[in-house]
Amino acid sequence: MQLKSFLIYIGICGLIATQAFASEYHVSISGSDDYSGTMNHPFKTIGAANRAARAGDTITVHSGTYREWIDPMYGGTSHLNRIVYRAAEGEEVFIKGSEVIRGWEKAGQGVWKVTLDNAFFGDYNPYRELVSGDWFLNYGRNHHTGEVYLNGKSFYEIDSLEKVFKPEILKDAQDKEGSLFQWYSERFTPYHYPHSTKIAGIMTTMEGDDRYINNIFIKTTAPDYDIFEKANRPKRKEGTMGFGLAIYDEHPSHLSESNFQIYEMSKEKLPVVAKNNLYLNGAVPYTNGVNEFVFNGSGSDISLEKKEDGIYLKLTTNGKSGNVPAKLLNSHAFGEAMVPEVPFENPDGNMVWFDRDYFNAIREESNNSAGPFSNLKLLDEYVKIWPR
Repeated sequence: MQLKSFLIYIGICGLIATQAFASEYHVSISGSDDYSGTMNHPFKTIGAANRAARAGDTITVHSGTYREWIDPMYGGTSHLNRIVYRAAEGEEVFIKGSEVIRGWEKAGQGVWKVTLDNAFFGDYNPYRELVSGDWFLNYGRNHHTGEVYLNGKSFYEIDSLEKVFKPEILKDAQDKEGSLFQWYSERFTPYHYPHSTKIAGIMTTMEGDDRYINNIFIKTTAPDYDIFEKANRPKRKEGTMGFGLAIYDEHPSHLSESNFQIYEMSKEKLPVVAKNNLYLNGAVPYTNGVNEFVFNGSGSDISLEKKEDGIYLKLTTNGKSGNVPAKLLNSHAFGEAMVPEVPFENPDGNMVWFDRDYFNAIREESNNSAGPFSNLKLLDEYVKIWPR
C-alpha cells in the first residue's frame, strides 16, 4: 500500500512541475520576430514561436492569415507533455502555403507578368520542381509544383509563352472554359560584369553558348542507380542519358548576324563550338563539330583507384587514339560569351594560354593531345593524379 501511494505521489509532482515551468508564446500579424513572444510583445510568425517553444509549452496564434511553412524545431516528450499549437479563443487563424504577389505589369493582350528573385522562395522554388510519378498524367507537357491563382481561381500551366498570348481550350481539361486561363514561367539567369560579382543583367537562355575543345569523351558502364533520382530530380526518360555531345545537335554552330532584342535571344538555341575532341567506346560527337576524332570500337575504358599514396587514373585506349593533332589553345579561340558580350581573359585583360597540361608539362604544337594530359600514351598505366 505504501508503494502504491508513493507512485501516485511522484506522478502528481511531475505533472505539477511540468505545468509550473511551461511557457505560452503568442503570435500576431502585428508582432515582430525580434520580440519575446509574450501577450504584449508577440512574435510575427509561427516559425519564430516554434523555435522558442519546448516540451510542455503552448503557442497561441491570434487572428489573421499566416503564409509560412510550419516546421517545428522541437517536439513534446509524451502525450502529457506536448507542444500545443492553438488559435486564440474566438479568433480565426488561417495558415496558407501561398503568397500574395504584387508588382504585376501589363504585357499586352490581357496578359500580365511579374519577376521574382530566387531568394523569394528560400530553400524550395516550386516553379523549378516538376510533378512526377506513375500516378500522374501530364498530358504531354510539364507541370511544376507551383500554382497561380486569381480570386481563388486556379490557372492552367501551359508550355510556352506564345500559347499564353493565344490561349486555346485544353481538350483534356475538365473545365473547358476555365482552361483558357493559363500561365507560364521562365527562369532568368543573372550575368555579371567582367571579373566582378556585380550583376549586369538577367535573361533566360535556351542553353548553348558552350565550347568544347580538346576534350575526351568516353562511354562507360552506367551506374546501378538513376543519377537523376539520386539528386532528387524527376527520373529521366529511357534513352535520354547520352555520352558525348550529341545532346547539342539541335543547336547551331553559329548564329547569323542579327539585331536580337533581349527577349528574342531568349527564344534562340545558342551556338555550340566543338573542336579537336576525342570520342571513345561509343561516345557520340556533336553533328557540327570540327576536326573531331571518333573510335567506336569497344575496349577503351577509364578507371580510378585509391592507393596508399594517392588517387590513380587509368585510361585504356588500346593504342587506337594516338595523340589528336591540335594547335595550342588560348582564350581568344573561345570568342565572346554571347549574353554578357565579354571575352574570356585574365583579370588584367590578357589572353589565357593553355600551354601546360595537368602535370605542368609543356604542351608542344607538334605533339599535343586532347584531354588534360599532353601525352595520352602515359595513361596506358595507372598515373597518380592526386597525392594523399
